[in-house]
Amino acid sequence: MEKARAGDKEAQEDLFAHLLGRFRYLARRKLSADDADEVAQEAVLTVLNKYQSETFHKGFDQWSYGVLQMTLLRFQSQRSRSRQVGVDSEILDTFSSTSHSDPETILHLKDCLGKLAKSNPLYLRLLNLKSEGYKTKEACKRVNLKPGTYDEYVHRAKIKLATCLEIKKRLL
Repeated sequence: MEKARAGDKEAQEDLFAHLLGRFRYLARRKLSADDADEVAQEAVLTVLNKYQSETFHKGFDQWSYGVLQMTLLRFQSQRSRSRQVGVDSEILDTFSSTSHSDPETILHLKDCLGKLAKSNPLYLRLLNLKSEGYKTKEACKRVNLKPGTYDEYVHRAKIKLATCLEIKKRLL
């Protein structure tokens, strides 16, 4: 750590390679692989930008893990806010580009997708991957599911979405 702080390039590379691996491992316990990589990289960049000027009251390790925790919390908070504000635009775009371009139907779809996200956020993510054209194997890798589980979840998500839309349609 001291060598890295003093400007030793090799020590810096070793330190940050170690941190990135450790941060990815810890973030993947709470997030999908893609999201975990994004959070880990952001946390390592924050550490990289601040570690030379920072005074460590509890040690570098604790401080750097605190940076990771704050980055995770910020990411999860932003994700939760985006789910409350609006639903995945790709799904809405896909749906609205079909014959269902009635504005009221789009509002019902948005409401139903919001309910689906609240019941199980993974359902919405899987429908999004499906609407983006991912094959089963590719989607399974992105969300770390087995193909059978993936198919089951997509099926459940479609049923929940269809049921919600049907109920909304009956209420009109």
